[in-house]
Amino acid sequence: MQGGKKIVIKNTIFIAGARYINLITTGLLTIFLARYLDIPIFGKYITIFSFLFFANILANFGIPLIIVRNVARNLKLANLYFFNATFIMLCFSLIAYFIINLIAFLMYNDKELKLLILIASISLFPGVISSTCGAIFRAFERMEMPSLINSFISIFSFFVIILILFTVNKKLFFIILTNVLFSFLNMILIFKKLKKNINLKFEKINYSLCFSILKQSFAVAFIRIFNMINQRIDIIMLSTMSGMANVGFYGVPVRLISTLNIPFTSLSVALLPRVSIYFNKARSLKNIYKQSQRFYIFLGLIITIIIFLFSKQIISILFGSKYIEGNAHNALRILILAFLINKISGPAGVVILSMEEKLNKFIPFAFFGAILNIGLNLLWIPRYGILGASLATLICALVISFIKLFLVQGVLRVSS
Repeated sequence: MQGGKKIVIKNTIFIAGARYINLITTGLLTIFLARYLDIPIFGKYITIFSFLFFANILANFGIPLIIVRNVARNLKLANLYFFNATFIMLCFSLIAYFIINLIAFLMYNDKELKLLILIASISLFPGVISSTCGAIFRAFERMEMPSLINSFISIFSFFVIILILFTVNKKLFFIILTNVLFSFLNMILIFKKLKKNINLKFEKINYSLCFSILKQSFAVAFIRIFNMINQRIDIIMLSTMSGMANVGFYGVPVRLISTLNIPFTSLSVALLPRVSIYFNKARSLKNIYKQSQRFYIFLGLIITIIIFLFSKQIISILFGSKYIEGNAHNALRILILAFLINKISGPAGVVILSMEEKLNKFIPFAFFGAILNIGLNLLWIPRYGILGASLATLICALVISFIKLFLVQGVLRVSS
């Protein structure tokens, strides 16, 4: 158990380090873009990546989590799972590519926005291969390699995009194109390292295994899709109901909250293989969950107090006074409360995703949360703009956190 704890800590440090580099560069990039692009163009940038976020969830279809869970329990399955899972995810990437571009075509009259979404979504294809490689590394609890590659890509792409921002016309076009090119570079680097470290050998597609993976990923995929709606549908709805300027104002606090989530998501990623291994060992599972939950609550509370008290100064200093005029600081205050509420349940999502046979029971709750989010946004965005979207996020965070706490306590009782 002590050795396992050291592995989790080591992997958390590597993942957190890589994600902090990624989110620091993304955060700095967001500051530069928010300051040096017109607010409506910045709103387009946020909208494009929200579409890409949706498409990535559909393309992955929850399969990387299945890879981690199953391969962590039997490392000999790595080769078999890599080729079959990659085949499935490439098929889903093609479906996701057509779906999000069809939706964008129907939703918007802006030809430039539709073209940029079309180009940005090309990154789905190298992205799923990178996700499969990363999942195999996670199953082996060797997360330092993908972490180092992600750090390199983040830093390199940051400087390229900053150069674009200050030297070329059609800035948004070249920023999107750069993102696509770096997604291919990331795929090449991580695949080469996986091939060298795990000794990959080509496997023919096993359709019965593909069907089994899909069957297992079905519940995970739907839970993540509904969770994705809770995280990003407000931006899509703002873009159609309130305009790109409001998306720009709202995108600033949303991106800031994403940055603050890094230590928590890093720990969750590191915990999944360990929770999968100890799922049938009640005492070990409870210890892992309780220790992590205390960390979530303690750190989340400190962050929330600081951000809530100094939201106006933070927005003004980092992004400029024009975002204060757009109410971004008040949206940040509401969103940071939602952030804290999400932390009360600790890594409940990791435990729920490890349930396997009982995972289907969470789908109706996730569906309810997504419908509630859409309904509240429809009701409040026309009246209150970005504050309405923030309030919808807060209410949904309360509901979903209560459900996760209820479910995870049930799982821990059953395990006992």
